[in-house]
Amino acid sequence: MAALAYIYGLEGNKTQAEEMLPETKQLALKDGHPWLVCLVYVGLNQKDEAMRWLEKAYEKGDFYFNLKDPLVDPRRSDPRFQDLQRRLNTALK
Repeated sequence: MAALAYIYGLEGNKTQAEEMLPETKQLALKDGHPWLVCLVYVGLNQKDEAMRWLEKAYEKGDFYFNLKDPLVDPRRSDPRFQDLQRRLNTALK
């Protein structure tokens, strides 16, 4: 569901992507993968929300996410992303 919402967002079908957010959030939190919600916000180009959910993924130890994944390329220049990447690399050592 998160992948579909991500694609809808990228294609400009923001209404469809946003309609999928409540269920995506519910499932992601239930399954322990806040990373998936981050992807939806990346697709919607909502930078602050994407970073907020990426931070949640880090805090919850959701190592399902991969900061090298090309899906998060739009966030790489964000200093918050770079800080998170540094913290994750330190934690995995």
